[in-house]
Amino acid sequence: MTALLKKRALAQYSIVEPPVNKPLKKLRLVKKPTQASAAVYVGLLENSKTSNDAMQLLLRISDSLHFKEEDIPGIIRKLADHFNQQNESAVRVKILSIFRSIGRMAGADPGLLIEQTIKMIQKETSHKVIAQGLTTLLDVSQYIYRQDDHLLKMIYNIAKHYLKDTNHWVKQVCFRIIGNLKQNDSLKVIADYIHSQDARVRSAAMETLVILHEDGEKLEASMYPDVCQALNDDYEIVRAAALKLVCLIGNAYSENVVKVPNTVEEIRLIDDAFSKICQAVNDLSMQVRYQAMQLLGSMTKVDPYFLNQTLDKKLMSNMRKKKSLHERSSEIVTSGEWSTGKKWADDAPKELLDKDEVNVVSSGSCGAFVHGLEDEFMEVRSASVDALCNLAIHHPEFAVLSLDFLVDMFNDEIEAVRIKAIDSLTQMSHHIILREHQLETILGALEFSKEQRVSPLMLFQRQFL
Repeated sequence: MTALLKKRALAQYSIVEPPVNKPLKKLRLVKKPTQASAAVYVGLLENSKTSNDAMQLLLRISDSLHFKEEDIPGIIRKLADHFNQQNESAVRVKILSIFRSIGRMAGADPGLLIEQTIKMIQKETSHKVIAQGLTTLLDVSQYIYRQDDHLLKMIYNIAKHYLKDTNHWVKQVCFRIIGNLKQNDSLKVIADYIHSQDARVRSAAMETLVILHEDGEKLEASMYPDVCQALNDDYEIVRAAALKLVCLIGNAYSENVVKVPNTVEEIRLIDDAFSKICQAVNDLSMQVRYQAMQLLGSMTKVDPYFLNQTLDKKLMSNMRKKKSLHERSSEIVTSGEWSTGKKWADDAPKELLDKDEVNVVSSGSCGAFVHGLEDEFMEVRSASVDALCNLAIHHPEFAVLSLDFLVDMFNDEIEAVRIKAIDSLTQMSHHIILREHQLETILGALEFSKEQRVSPLMLFQRQFL
């Protein structure tokens, strides 16, 4: 009872105040404009005392590369003026790199950038700066309309001028410009450098010729002997590039006739190119072997006689016409060249062969795919399976010969190669008929992973249904 009275007394004298809504404090977020920040750094370049300070400012400019459209021409001129005042090549390279980035911005004038860049590198002696300047010209030229021939020809002539530079990197950038801005003399200009002393220049020149050919500038068949010599180059980058050219020329002029060295025999250009590329299967470099196998699959016009030899390790005849004993004897009688015994070695064989001169239809073509399928690198084996499949699709007789080799690839240690071999058989299934012992090997593939079990089932579906 006492507790109840106490509670009522407290209820009478307690005052409940209504809650007061406090006004919310408004915060204003001020975002600094970033458009003027890069322009501010450009203005600070004039006050930089050392090249290190200038480089720090240039790095900030490249990180916050935002300019107002109307400020871009003035900024380009300020950077060009600072370029001429700098003695440090690294700073000059960075300025040209910023020019390259400005060229990608909306509202930038490509013509102004090109003119300023050409003026800046005309008296330049540093190879790094020249290479960066040419790279800038190459990138900016992509934003020029093709109708503006004046600027494009100006860039093209600058690239031709700097081909005389001794630095390999400068020449490589020049090749890229000439390959991109194609003119009437592009092939001739680039072809002169496939015999350069620098392997990097030789390789870059050949790669540029490949690009020109793919863009519609057809290579000349007269280049074929020079390109074949490059297949024996000491540097793998040159050999790999030469393989591409041999393949392109062989496919482009497949019916042309070339003479087999040290003989009177002639064969088609595509057959000779095929045998040359087959020789690269035994190259020391894995990249060259991989490149050779990829290219072999694209040479579908090759004669079946040459193609079938790639699956046989036996050496072929040396491409000479074989005469019967009767024909050889009749020639001796008609010529009257019987041995009298009075002259030393007058009965010696007429044809003295040196072991290095014997041409076995390019002995490298004999068993080329056998070597490729047995290569120690899975990349080469995988490329060999692809090439074998592509050629087999176009040559039914070759498909029958290659069947055993593809089935043997089901036992490869790499799963990707095994799956590729099964898929290849599936693609050429309309040319082949599986035998009992081959079916046993294929059925063994069903014991492997789930992905590998799908491919044999697809093969059986095409083969038997």
